[in-house]
Amino acid sequence: GKGQPPFRVSLLTRVLADAFIDEEAMVVAIGTLGPCSADTEHTLGTLKALQMLQGTQMSAEHREDIEKEAAVPHDRHPRRWSEGGVRRWLEAAAGGRARAFAAAVPRGTDGKNLVRW
Repeated sequence: GKGQPPFRVSLLTRVLADAFIDEEAMVVAIGTLGPCSADTEHTLGTLKALQMLQGTQMSAEHREDIEKEAAVPHDRHPRRWSEGGVRRWLEAAAGGRARAFAAAVPRGTDGKNLVRW
C-alpha cells in the first residue's frame, strides 16, 4: 500500500487528514510572508510548507545575500529608535528619495514620537 502520510499529531491535521489523502479533494492553503529581510528564514519555511502541500519543490535561479543595515536595526520596533535612527531611516526610505524630508523632521522626534503620528 501507500503507507501512512506523516501527519503531525494535532486536531487540525486529524480533521483534514481525508483532504490530504483523497486525490479528489481540493485544499486551499494560504501563507503569510514577511517583506523584511529579517523574516527571510520564516518566509522560506512558509513557502516550503506550502510547496510540500502542493507537491512541488522550490528552486532558486538567483541567490543574493542581504546584509543587515547598520543604520536602523529592523529587528527592533520603530518606537525604540533613537532620534538619529529615525533620521537615518527617513534618509534611506524610498531608495534615498525621501532624504530631502529628513531635515524637516522636528528635533526630538524619536521612534516613540514617530509611531504616535
